[in-house]
Amino acid sequence: MKSTLATILFAFFVLFCGGALFAQQQQSRNYGMKDGLAGNTIYSVLADNRGFLWFATDGGVSLYDGSTFKNFSVKDGLEDNDVLSMFQDNDGRIWFYCFNKQPCFYYKGQFFNSKNSAELRKIKDYNWHILCIAAHEVWFQGGGNMYRFRDNKVTSFHLPITEGLNIVTEINSVIYIISQTAFYAFNARIGKFEKDNKLIRDNRFDSHIVDAGNGVFLLIDRSADRGAADIYRCVVDPENHTVVTKKCGYLDRQMKNFVVDRTNKRLLVLFADNTAIEKNMTSDTLATLRSYKLPSLASDIATDIQGNKWVTMLAGGVEVFPGNPSTTIAVSGTKGALTCICLLNMDGKIVAGTSENSLVFLDKGRMSNLIHFHQYRDISRVIDVKADKYHRLWVGTDNGICIYDPNKRSFNYVGVANSIKDIKYDSVYDCMLFASSFGSFYIPCDNTKFTATITSERTTCIASNRGINWYATLDNLYNKSGGFFEYKSTLPKVQQQLYNQLGSRITCMEPDAQNRLWVGTSGNGVFVVDNKIILFHFTTESGLTSDICKNLYLDSKGEAWVSTNQGVARITLSGKQFSIVKYNDKNCLPDNNINDVLVVNDTVYVAGGSGITYFSKDRITNRYALPTYITRVKSGPDEFAIADSTMAIKSRHNTISISFSGLSYVSNGDIKYEYFIKELNDKPLVTKNTIVTYSGLGPGTYNFYVSAIDIFGNRSVRPSHITFTILPEWYQQLWLRWLAGLLVVMAVAGITFYYSKIHEKRRRVRSELLQTISRLELEAIQQQIDPHFIFNCLNAIQGVIYKNNTDVASYFINRFAKLMRKGLMLSKETFISVEEEYEFINNYLEVEQLRLNNSFDFTIVVDGSINKSQPLVPAFILHPFIENAINHGIKYLKGERGTINVEFVKTDRMEIRLTDNGIGVNASKKIKEQRLSGHTSKGTELILARVESLNKIYNKDIGVEILDRSDQGPGERGTIVIISFGF
Repeated sequence: MKSTLATILFAFFVLFCGGALFAQQQQSRNYGMKDGLAGNTIYSVLADNRGFLWFATDGGVSLYDGSTFKNFSVKDGLEDNDVLSMFQDNDGRIWFYCFNKQPCFYYKGQFFNSKNSAELRKIKDYNWHILCIAAHEVWFQGGGNMYRFRDNKVTSFHLPITEGLNIVTEINSVIYIISQTAFYAFNARIGKFEKDNKLIRDNRFDSHIVDAGNGVFLLIDRSADRGAADIYRCVVDPENHTVVTKKCGYLDRQMKNFVVDRTNKRLLVLFADNTAIEKNMTSDTLATLRSYKLPSLASDIATDIQGNKWVTMLAGGVEVFPGNPSTTIAVSGTKGALTCICLLNMDGKIVAGTSENSLVFLDKGRMSNLIHFHQYRDISRVIDVKADKYHRLWVGTDNGICIYDPNKRSFNYVGVANSIKDIKYDSVYDCMLFASSFGSFYIPCDNTKFTATITSERTTCIASNRGINWYATLDNLYNKSGGFFEYKSTLPKVQQQLYNQLGSRITCMEPDAQNRLWVGTSGNGVFVVDNKIILFHFTTESGLTSDICKNLYLDSKGEAWVSTNQGVARITLSGKQFSIVKYNDKNCLPDNNINDVLVVNDTVYVAGGSGITYFSKDRITNRYALPTYITRVKSGPDEFAIADSTMAIKSRHNTISISFSGLSYVSNGDIKYEYFIKELNDKPLVTKNTIVTYSGLGPGTYNFYVSAIDIFGNRSVRPSHITFTILPEWYQQLWLRWLAGLLVVMAVAGITFYYSKIHEKRRRVRSELLQTISRLELEAIQQQIDPHFIFNCLNAIQGVIYKNNTDVASYFINRFAKLMRKGLMLSKETFISVEEEYEFINNYLEVEQLRLNNSFDFTIVVDGSINKSQPLVPAFILHPFIENAINHGIKYLKGERGTINVEFVKTDRMEIRLTDNGIGVNASKKIKEQRLSGHTSKGTELILARVESLNKIYNKDIGVEILDRSDQGPGERGTIVIISFGF
C-alpha cells in the first residue's frame, strides 16, 4: 500500500511539480542585414566553384567569404537591385536574373551588362525559368526566341513552337525543349529546333518539374490530392526513343514550393508550415536526408565547402544549419529556460543538474523525467551529482547535500548547509568526498549521519585515485597518500611551489589511468602533472577554446574533455605529442558557455545555458579544405584582374595592396594568415588582416604567397600565389644603366688620371725638396763645426800640452771628442729632443770656453713643463746662431766678458731664445762690410733655407726671428735670436 502510494505521489510530483518542459532543437545561425547582407528578403543563394557564397536579395547581391559580406548594386554593374535568381556557367561566370528581365554576369572581378556589352543587349524578355547551362554555353528563352551565349557572343534562334514551354535541358550533349505537347531537339548543323516525334511526352510534365540532369526529371504531381503529392522519376533516353516514368516518393503534406541544389543534387521541399525536408535526387527512393524548421518561407538552399546548409528565406535573411548536426534538449522551469550545470552517466542514462534545484534524466536521447528538490525554499543550483555503489545519487547544491535513491524513489537530506563545489566517490573507503565553501569533508556511504572534516579552508575541488588524494583551496594545493582518513597520523603536504607554477586558481582536477593529475584553472588553462612535475601546459596558444576552465572529464580512451566559457576542447596525448579539437557554436554547440561535458561510448553530452546538447564524436569533425584566394591587387589608381598571368605595375605606383580571403564558414572571421614575398622575406609573416600593403618596391619580379589558418588549426593545403612585376622608369632602364655605368667609369678614370697627375707633380716636388734638404743637411753638417774652430781647438790643445798642463789638455780633448761624436750622431736625425739639443750646445759652449781661455760665460735654462724626450727640435737649428754670437758678437768686446744665455720656454708654442751681449747684428754687419776678407759663415743662410724646406715637407710652422738689442733702447747691446715651433 505504501509502495503504491509512493509511486503515485512520485508520478504526481514528476508530472505536476517539476515545472519543466522539454524541447528538442536543431542548431542554426541566422544572418541578415544586421550582419552586412544587402537585404533580408533573399531570393536565391549560390555556392560558386571557388567556395564563395552569393546571395540575391531585394537590395542587390552579397558576396560572403565566411568573414565579411561584400555588397553589389546597380552602381557596380547590376541591371537591377532586385535580383531574383543566380547561376554559374561552366566557364566561371556568375549570371544574375534581375527584376527588369535583363541578364548580366560577373566575371573576373567585373560586371557585364546591357550598358557595356552589345551582345547582352540582344537578349529580350529573358525568362529565368527557362534556361540551360551546357558545356561552354548558356541558353536563354525570351519572347519567341532562344538565345545562345557562347564565346562571348549571343546568337538567337527562332522558336517554331506555339504552345507554352516547360523546360530547356541538355540530354547527351543535345539541347532539348520540352513543351506542353512534345520534345524539340536543337539541330546544330542547320541551327534550328526540330520536333522529336519518337519521344512521347508524359502528361505529368504539366506538373512541377525538377531537372536532375542528363535526361532525369522529378515530376511532382499534385493532381490527385491537393493536400499531398506524388513524386515520379522520369528518364528520357533519346537514343532508344524512350520516356520511362516511375513513382519514387510521396509528400504527405501540402507543399508550398521546392528549390534545387544542382551542385549537390539535392531537392529542398518547402511546406506551408515553414518546415522543409532535404532529399537526395540521386536516390531511387528520393531518400530524405534532413529536415528543417524555419522562421519564414524558404526560397533556396546551398551547401558550403564545409558542409553547412544555407537556407535563404523570403523574409528573415538566411538560416545556416551546421554540416555536423547536433541535438539540443532545452529544459524550461518555473522561471524560464534552465541552465544545465553538471552531468553524470548512471547505468546508460544521463543525469543533469540544473539551475533550478532539479535533476533531468535523459534516456536514449529523450527526456524521461525530472526530479525537483523542495527541501529548500530558495531556488538553488545543482552544482554536482555523483553515484555510489548502491546506485544512489549524491546531489550537491548551493545549499547543501541531498541523497536520492532512484530505485526506492526516496530522498534523504544531509544536514550540511554548505555550498558544494565538487563531489568525488572514493571506492577504496566507500565514501563520498566533498569540496565546499566551508572546507572539505567526507561522508561514509554506509553511515550518512557521520561527517568528518578534512580541512576547514574553502575548497574549490578535490581528487582521489588509488590512495593518492589532492584537494585545492583558494590559495594552495595539498596532497596526501594513504587516503583522506589518516590525518591524525600523517599531515597532508603543502604543494605551494607547484601551486605557484599553475599561476591561477584551481577549478577542477582529475587523475588519469597513469596516475597523472589533470588540473584545470580559472585563467591559465590546463596542466598535466606527474609526481609534482608539470608535463604539459595547454592554453589558447596551444589550441584550447579558452584559458578559463570550468570542468574536466577523462573518457575511457584517455582523452581529456575541457569545458570552458568558449566551448569544449578535446585533448589527445600521444607520447610527447598532442592534438586539440575544438567544439563551439561554429560547428555543433548552441552556445559557448559550457559547464560540463560527458562522453558515453561515441556520444558527447554537453551541459550549458541552452540545456543538454549531444552529438556523435566521430561525425563532428573540424578537418576540411581551407582554400585561400587572392581577391584583389591594387596599385595606385590601377586594379588588376587576379586571373592575369602577368601584372605589370608602373614604378611610380609601387605601393601595392593585396587583398585575400580564407574560406572558413565556421571560423566567423577568426582566421590567421601567413604571407610573404619570396624575394623579400626569409620566413612568413602572420596577420589577421585580409589586406597587406608593400611600399617602395624596386623594379623587378616578385612572388607573393599567402595561406590561411582557421580557429581549429586547419591550414590551406597550398598557398595562394601571384606574380607581379614592377616596371622600371625610363631612367631605370637597363640600357640607361649601362650608359650611366659607362659614364661613371669614364668619369672615375678621368678623375683618377687627373689626381694621379697631381700626385705625380706633388711627388716630384717632394722629391726635389727632399733632395734640397738632403743637400742642405750635408752642407749643414759640413758647416756644423767650422774648420777654423777645429784648427783653433787643436792649436789650443797643443799649447796646453806644451805647457805640460796635462789635466787641462786631457779634459779639452775629452770635450772635443764628445762634441765630434755627438755631432756625427745627430746629423742623421731630422728632429731631436730638447734633451739632445741641450747636451749638444752645452758641450759645444764648453769647448769654445776652453778654446777662448774662458772669455765668456753661458747659461742654458729649460722650462720644467717641457717634455724633454719629445722629438720637437729641428736638428742643429741653434748651433749656427751660437757660433755667430761668439765669432761675430762677443769676439769684438774689449775689456768685457761675454755672456750667452739660452732659454727653452713653453708658451702656446715652443720657443728657444738665444741672447748675447756682443756688439749686435747691426755693428757686426758694418764690420763685415769694411773687411775685404775674413771669416764668412753660411750657417745662418743654410739654417733658414732648411727651415723653409721643413715647413713645406712636414707642414710645419717653424719661425726664426733675429733682433738687435740696441733697437730696444739706449744702453742695450747684443743680439736676440728667437726660434719657435709647434708641439
